[in-house]
Order: sequence, then structure tokens, then C-alpha cells
Amino acid sequence: MVSWFLSHLGLQNLAEGEFFIKIIGLLGAAVAFTIALLQYRRADLWRRSEFVANEMKRFFENQQVRNALLMIDWGARRINIELTEKIKLEDCPRIDRALQISALMPHTVTLEWAVPQDSIQNLDERLVKTRLGSYTLVETLIRDTYDALLDSFDRFEHFVEAGVVAAGELEPYLRYWIKDITRTDLRGLEAAWQLSLLTYIAFYEFSGVQELFQGFGHDIRPSGPLWTKLADEVEDRHLVELLARSISDQLSLPR
Repeated sequence: MVSWFLSHLGLQNLAEGEFFIKIIGLLGAAVAFTIALLQYRRADLWRRSEFVANEMKRFFENQQVRNALLMIDWGARRINIELTEKIKLEDCPRIDRALQISALMPHTVTLEWAVPQDSIQNLDERLVKTRLGSYTLVETLIRDTYDALLDSFDRFEHFVEAGVVAAGELEPYLRYWIKDITRTDLRGLEAAWQLSLLTYIAFYEFSGVQELFQGFGHDIRPSGPLWTKLADEVEDRHLVELLARSISDQLSLPR
């Protein structure tokens, strides 16, 4: 029976038959391995997609993050900066670019900067008169709000570095905001705010944020082209000088 089967396949002896059977076995194992690998990759892709979706849900549900995104998106906007429950929008303080610039000023130079009066004249006196160290209460709240956003960006970069997710998997969720922060067409107060935010990121060593943006093709470091371009174009030279000096101060701080 075996001899008939081997001769039917054109094989002359048992040794050739055993070799043929081994080849078939190896091919079968390779096919099974390929199928298992595809199933694993499909399951891994599903797990990664679910992980990213859950992280982004957590990200966008964070009230401080949402407030930071509003401040990025609007030159002036009423923001529930104190996270007060059941407050009407018209009762929230109006946060404009000048006030954000003042809040983002590094602590080594903030006492040399004064926020314009028209940015704070309609705010609750408590927000302006109460001071927490070098900053007013409203400035501190703005800084805390941006910190929540930047801490989240930092965490996303740690996920990318660890191989948990790829930058491309984050791109659909973050593209709009990264583009907004790295625009090259801003002028006047908008450009001054942009320079202040990039300086804040550098001064307080949100290196993960810088790496995340680098992964999307944007070098936001003070040595990069965007920061340099803004520093050349921002009209308020006193502001540029303070921000540049803060970077020099930061580099000279003991490690």
C-alpha cells in the first residue's frame, strides 16, 4: 500500500517518501504559524486600538485638559478655570492671550512682566489680588490647567517610547491641537502667546512633549526653527528678551 502510494507520487523508495512527508509537515507548520501570527497581530491591533480609545476618552473627559484646549483654540474665552460646579458660562472669568502670556511666564523672570490692565480689570478681585508665590490666583489656575494638558502629552510620549502605541495611532486624536500649537502663520499677540507656551514647555522640562511633537515632524525646542522664527518676529521685544533669558537661566540651573 505504501509502495503504491509512493510510486503514485513518483517517489522511488521509502526514504524519498519520508523526506516528502517531512516537507509537507514543515509546510503545514509554516501555514499554521502564519495563521497564528496573523491572529495575534489582529488581536494585538484590537487591544492597542482599545487602549488608545480609552486613553483618549480619559484625556478629553479631563476638565482641565478641556479648558487648556479651549485656551489654545480661542484668543479670548470665558473659562471655568476654577472647575466650579453648575456655574453659568457668563459667570466664568474671561481668559485672553495677554493673561495667558503672563501666566506662562517662567518664575525667574515673571516679576519683570506686567499683565495689561484691560485683561484683568473685569475679573473677580479675588482672582487678581490673591497671590500664590510669584503669581496671582488666576495665573496659577491657568498654569495648572496647561500642566494637566502637558502632563497628558508627556504620558502619551512615554507610551510611544515603550512601544505600547505608535505615534500614528495618536495622530487622529491630537493632529488638530498639535497643528494649532505649531502654526507658522500667527502674528501679534497670538505669536507672542505661542512663543510663551513653547518657552514654558522648555523651561519646565516637558521633554516628553517635545519628543511627541518631534514625532509629528515639529521641532518645538528653543534651538528649533519655530521658536527661532517666533523670537525674530514677535513685536514685543521685552517679552522676547525675558523668554530668551529664562531659557538661559534654566540651562544654568544646577542639575
